[in-house]
Amino acid sequence: MTNECVLYCTASQILRGLPSNADIDAALERIEELRREGTVRVVKLREDEVHSAYVRATAPSVEKQYSSQLVFGSLHHPGFLFGRGVPALIVQSASGTIADIFPHRKSGRIVTIYEALSRLFPN
Repeated sequence: MTNECVLYCTASQILRGLPSNADIDAALERIEELRREGTVRVVKLREDEVHSAYVRATAPSVEKQYSSQLVFGSLHHPGFLFGRGVPALIVQSASGTIADIFPHRKSGRIVTIYEALSRLFPN
């Protein structure tokens, strides 16, 4: 795979009851395997990095016609859960261009990190 995957995550802050975090524990187990293989990097954002990382990571959502604002926050507080309450899996090209972000909402349905990993890294 020519793309790189980066998971923004603060494990102690994950809100496991949210639909966007469905199957998150299984996803985190798979990410740990992929991290050991060098396929996925795991990054814990500092408080002052959250907003800029969120804005950069959600840029492809317009082009790909999906929503990430309500997945990672609210209309009034976009991105406040990004990488904290809701982990974010970023797929980026070798040049660093963001190609995709998970979870996101497309056609009224949430595409979770677990689903993305199943597609990106089939067993």
